[in-house]
Amino acid sequence: MKRLNQFLTLPLLGLTFFTAACDQPVEVETPVRPVYTYTVPPIKGALQRSFSGQLYASQGVALAFEVGGRVVELSAAQGRRFEAGAVLARVDETDFLTRLNDAKAVHAQATQELRREQRLFETDNASQSQLDAALSKSQSSRASLDLATKQFELCTLKMPYAGVIAAVEIDAQQVVSAGQAAIRIQGEGPMEFQFGVPSNVVAQVEAGRELQVLISDAGLGEFPAQVKKVAPVSEQNTTYKVTAVLTRADPRLRSGMDGEAVLDLPNAKGAYLSVPLSCVLGGVDDQRSVWIVTADASGATATVARRPVALGALLADGHVAVLDGLSAGEQVLSRGVHHVEAGMRVRIQGQ
Repeated sequence: MKRLNQFLTLPLLGLTFFTAACDQPVEVETPVRPVYTYTVPPIKGALQRSFSGQLYASQGVALAFEVGGRVVELSAAQGRRFEAGAVLARVDETDFLTRLNDAKAVHAQATQELRREQRLFETDNASQSQLDAALSKSQSSRASLDLATKQFELCTLKMPYAGVIAAVEIDAQQVVSAGQAAIRIQGEGPMEFQFGVPSNVVAQVEAGRELQVLISDAGLGEFPAQVKKVAPVSEQNTTYKVTAVLTRADPRLRSGMDGEAVLDLPNAKGAYLSVPLSCVLGGVDDQRSVWIVTADASGATATVARRPVALGALLADGHVAVLDGLSAGEQVLSRGVHHVEAGMRVRIQGQ
């Protein structure tokens, strides 16, 4: 019986040890979340502001025929370049040519009559009044000839200076009226960019200030520019018109293209730091904050902590000015700001 009790006791002891081992908590390692950070750059003393505007050609005009008629020749085409003096279009000149030939004939006859009267006057065979009448007739015919010549030349529309055709507003065989806009041209002078600035900024935008003009059409990118002039009065009591000249030419630029003028303006509140808007979290009572990422001693991981910040203006590059709460060189979380918690260990994946 004693031997039987020994055999029963051994399995019970083993079961006791097994149960005790199972009751001990098993530590599960929390996975370290990979994150992306942004290193706060050195302090700035200017705010970057952007203003919408449009491109305009500094040399540009709408050409029109000064005489009416049917368009019999049209060589102008949108986007095509022409040298100064090139023929762009021509209206039917038949009637004007007839008038010109008639005026030439009348003037030639009047000139011959004047010469004859001069010879007769020199030999005392014509009076002074006869000579004066012949001279007056010759001068009148000369004026008529000049007018007929000019009207004939006005049948042809020519390029006033080298440039590109911006728009053609007439068709071949169309009957046009005198003064009707026919062809719009863009010269090869520097392009200008016009934009408006509010009254609280206009004093900081003076002639000669450098800026960047961003043209997004066709991916043209940024162009350096310089402020040419600032309107002395506001338009509709809201904004002041500013004209800037692009200092780099590009044949792809066209009047009417939309863009953004980007200027670095003095900050009335002093120097500031900036971070991407994606780094900022909202909060109670509109309290903004960011996640500060502090590397651990090993450098392999880091810890996040939430910190309130005071924000300034929204900048042109998608950043926001930070007036208080950050220091240059600190790292802040730049992505997934809503997927971390205070004290969480993370691994910096990149910037």
